[in-house]
Order: sequence, then structure tokens, then C-alpha cells
Amino acid sequence: MIGFEMVVLRFRNLILVFCFIMGISTNSYANNCRELMSLLWSSSRFAKHDPSREEVRQALYDAQIYALNQAAIQNPTLPRSMRILIWNTYKGQKSGWGHDVQRLLANIDLALLQEVSLSSNNSSNLKESGLFWSMGVGYYSRFDIPNGVATGSRASPLRTLGIASPKMEPFVKVNKIILATEYNIQGTSRTFLNINVHGINFVSSRTYRRQLEQAGPLIESHNGPLSFGGDLNMWSPTRREIIDEFAAAHGLKKVQFKRSGLLELDGVYVRDLNVESANIVSDIATSDHKPLILEVTVP
Repeated sequence: MIGFEMVVLRFRNLILVFCFIMGISTNSYANNCRELMSLLWSSSRFAKHDPSREEVRQALYDAQIYALNQAAIQNPTLPRSMRILIWNTYKGQKSGWGHDVQRLLANIDLALLQEVSLSSNNSSNLKESGLFWSMGVGYYSRFDIPNGVATGSRASPLRTLGIASPKMEPFVKVNKIILATEYNIQGTSRTFLNINVHGINFVSSRTYRRQLEQAGPLIESHNGPLSFGGDLNMWSPTRREIIDEFAAAHGLKKVQFKRSGLLELDGVYVRDLNVESANIVSDIATSDHKPLILEVTVP
């Protein structure tokens, strides 16, 4: 990414993180931020139309929030005992995905999904769950379909923030997204912070580390239970070492799953949560990732 684009993206992400930490609503800010970036862009020497520039500009604008199924949610709090699903959905493009996702989302309190493509069919299947959905949009595919990460919950979030990765994936030219959502918890004044991550893939270890560190200020500023997980793309020993170092620096504990030879791509780290169980759903074949389900309790 060229220098000007990096400056704009970093500036935007830093202000959004600051607003999230301080409890400032980012809805009006996000609109103003996009207007400011449009003005900066149009006045810059990069304003000449170019398809590659348009892709970058779209990625800069669209680390934004798309809410789905707001009217269905009446619960102000999440329960102290929660079932959490983590799954890269492979864009819901395999036959039978709708059946599988509805089956998986039954009795789930919090769902962290990656590679979500919000086509009309996929949107209907998510709505069937009765969850409130927040989506961090990384890009729009053909017919203006939002793509990115989505977090579903039995309670509406207090705050939501989407952060675009510091660089694009080199081949497909899209950003990966970190989506943070914060919730009230039943029976306690502390809040629960959930961070849904789609790790950037075909980049240097340094860039991978930088993406993880984007969530650092959110974790450090939160005084309460939290989960940090998703498709972390920790497919190499170096990447696993990087994320383990990041977790240790922020007081996060890795949840262990029995993988039976599966490549470790997805995972979750927690703080101030008791993990009661952690399992891989091995009979799901409508994605190239196996779903993870864990049961946790807020002490």
C-alpha cells in the first residue's frame, strides 16, 4: 500500500479505537471520517481514476459496521454461562450450508464468523438464528454484497468497532477485519469484550504481528472478561509463536482443542473466563474449516 493510503488508514483506525475505548459513539464519526478521507483523496495527487486505486479506496471506507436482525433482540445482557461458536464459513457457498449454520447456531449465545458473504440467502439463514448480527465489512463483492466478519449475539452490543488490517492480502486485494463488540453481562457491572479476528494471510510475519497489535489498546483498556478469536491463520510455527507472545503480553490464555491432526488455523484466547468445555464439530463439511464450540462462565 502506498504511503498516503497507509497514513489515512492508520489515522482512521487510531481515532476509531480511541472512540471505542472512551465510549464515544462511532456512528457519526465514521460518516465524518469517510467524508474527510474522500476530501483528502480528491485533493491528493492519487485522485486520478484507476481500478487498483478504487479497490484501495473501497477498503479504506468499508471497515464499517453492518447491523442485521436488530429488531429480533430484546435481551439487554448476555448470560454468565455462554456457548460460543467460532467458524470460517467459506462464504456459505457450499450446498447445505444453510442447514449447517442454523444447526450450529441453535443454543449459541455468541457466534464469531469469518469469511461471511451476506447474500440474500446467507442473510436469511443468519436471521433465522434470532441473533443480533454485527458485521465488519472488508469489501463488497459483485452486486454490492458485503463480505467480512460477523458476530452474532443474544444481546445487542453496547459498542461495536471494525478495524481494517494494516495491509491488503496481496493477491485478492482486500483487507482482513478485526471486529470488536462489547456487552453487558447478567448479574455483574463488568462488561464482556469480544474480538472477532480474521488474520491476514499471505504477508510477512511483521505485518501479521502488526494486525494483532491493532487490538492491543482495546484489550489493555478493558477491565473485564474478554475473548479474542476467529480464523487466526496461525498455520506456521512462527505465526503461532507471534500470537502466543501477543496473548501472553495481554494476559490471555489459549483455549485448547483436541485437533486430531487438523491444521491449526482457528483458535480463541480468553481472559477472566472459566472454560468449561472446548470441542471441534468434526461432522461439518460445508466449509474448509471445522467449527469450534466452547462453553465459558463469567466468574
